[in-house]
Amino acid sequence: MKKPLLLLILLLITLTCLFSQKLSLSANDLEVQEITKPLKVDQFTIMGVESKPTSIQVMDSPRTSEDGKLFSSRIKMPGTGTYERSSIKFEAKAGQFVTVYVNSSSKTAKRECVLFTSDDEQHGSVTAEPATDDLKCSMGTMAVPFDGTFYVGSSGSGIYIYEVVVSDSMEEENKRSDWKAYQGPVVTSLDCAEDGTEAILAFTAATGDDGADELEVTVKRTSSEDNSVVAKVVDKKTLGPSKSNERTASFNLKQSGSYEFTVTAYRKDEDLKYTSNAVKLD
Repeated sequence: MKKPLLLLILLLITLTCLFSQKLSLSANDLEVQEITKPLKVDQFTIMGVESKPTSIQVMDSPRTSEDGKLFSSRIKMPGTGTYERSSIKFEAKAGQFVTVYVNSSSKTAKRECVLFTSDDEQHGSVTAEPATDDLKCSMGTMAVPFDGTFYVGSSGSGIYIYEVVVSDSMEEENKRSDWKAYQGPVVTSLDCAEDGTEAILAFTAATGDDGADELEVTVKRTSSEDNSVVAKVVDKKTLGPSKSNERTASFNLKQSGSYEFTVTAYRKDEDLKYTSNAVKLD
């Protein structure tokens, strides 16, 4: 009796995995580029045309959503979205949910990000708040009414899309790994140019839902002052989320001397932070 029961449990687990879906397209994982023809990225297709390209851009300052996601890149969608251009295409089933992280490309005017089909019929919308200096991004969820091909894009003027998520439940979007169990960044190598003017730091660090919202790479220079050794911060770089845990950061070394490199991982609204092993360059 035990063997058939075990087989039944395994079958149920397998079926759950097969029929549970969560698909996502994040601008953080895309290369900077202009899209002048449909670009397929896993289960999504980013639409674009030569006359009005869709573009992937890195932002000067990251934006944060109300559920704690941090975005360092964006998909700039030109205005007047249609299924042929200025939209993101994907397949979805009735009962699923589409969550979008978005802003208006205006600093003053709200716009709408809509879920629509190739007949231009709208099936839901999310308000894209203006891209103001508070560095926040809007988010909202729309229900899929039937099985088919869907698009998200602007109903009028331009918008920025940071991420599109298709999932079987709304609650699924708020699940993140336990920050207290985070392993922390680890510096794996430090290479220096032959002339000693540039250092390239390589390290591993998980970001996004399974890790940090932000990584800060710090460079300190050690010097002697008044018969004592003083370490001063001479450079910093802030990195946003990435699909890959393997990261690098390069620095110009303007003065001779001894340098120390560390990486610190942060998560929004968490006091706990994790700092890597320190690596020195003499």
